[in-house]
Amino acid sequence: MQTTPDQQPVNYLGRRFQLRMLSMVALLGLVLVAIDRASQPSSWYWLTGPPRPTAGSATQPDPTRPPAATAEVRAAVAIPAEDLAAITDDTVGLRSKEAGPYHRILARARDLP
Repeated sequence: MQTTPDQQPVNYLGRRFQLRMLSMVALLGLVLVAIDRASQPSSWYWLTGPPRPTAGSATQPDPTRPPAATAEVRAAVAIPAEDLAAITDDTVGLRSKEAGPYHRILARARDLP
């Protein structure tokens, strides 16, 4: 039975080990700087180009499309109060008494233009 180790323990105070650890810390700092730089959208413009407003977007509305009538839209998408009366938000999943109103709301959303 051998009680002494075959190898010498690592000398943590040695110059070679300290230079190796310093280079690893420097590389970690470089990776963190690269992550910060990559998180900025402007650093990707060389690949995708700067963003341009498109026709019909919120920044530049489409001039050929008339503005939506808000009263008509609200009336079309409004959910009747009797459908919402049976729905409670205290469980996960669909209960049997909520199935009817749920399917009516989905059918109404499906039929909207």
